[in-house]
Amino acid sequence: MAGILQEGAAAAPSPDEVIGSGDLKYIAIFTGQCRFQMPEGSFPCNPKVVLISLRNGRSLLAFSSGEIVFHLSGGQDRQPNLENYYLSIDSLGMDSPDINAVDRGLEGECHFRLNKDATKFFSIKCDVYNRAQGARYSFVLDKIARTHRRSF
Repeated sequence: MAGILQEGAAAAPSPDEVIGSGDLKYIAIFTGQCRFQMPEGSFPCNPKVVLISLRNGRSLLAFSSGEIVFHLSGGQDRQPNLENYYLSIDSLGMDSPDINAVDRGLEGECHFRLNKDATKFFSIKCDVYNRAQGARYSFVLDKIARTHRRSF
């Protein structure tokens, strides 16, 4: 993955930096069954996924596996109906004890399936691509059992 995500590149803010920034609009923590796929293969991930929405219109979605945190971010969204919300993704960062990298050449989106009044979320599926490098990434949280939200 180091060939696709560029180490030392101007990194997107890490989730810890965002949480401490005071620019939070809301944060949601989803608990379910998690998996992700990278060019190197498919892997399980931790059952908690965090969505952070900032006042500047950007959002960050963090998936983790052990000490590695993957954060997808984007700034545009759409909701064609009450049960489907889409967040456009333009960057993927990876933070671990050994790597702080980001790929800003991405395109894709995360699809949130939820009930009409947004009190229950069913799944989150993110598909993102770096067409120039031919890389595809997929992050999925399904069978969501709990959602905790807080507005700021």
